[in-house]
Amino acid sequence: MHYANLWPLLIQHLRALGFSQDDLARRAGVDQSTISRMAMGRAEPRFSVGQALIQLAGGQEACDQLLAGKLAANDQAREVA
Repeated sequence: MHYANLWPLLIQHLRALGFSQDDLARRAGVDQSTISRMAMGRAEPRFSVGQALIQLAGGQEACDQLLAGKLAANDQAREVA
């Protein structure tokens, strides 16, 4: 599966769950501007950043469902310790 469109979708999904761009940046260890560029499709994250955001969204399965259009923005994300 091609993940070029994942980052804008994933950030939109996480924002709909109540996370601000600042929240996402803090949890992923990057600046808010990086999250903003990812949300606009203008940046690809480092592996560790992408992995942190994917885990926050509920893991690989949730991302696959998001890309397939099967996960609605109001679905619950899994809690991350």
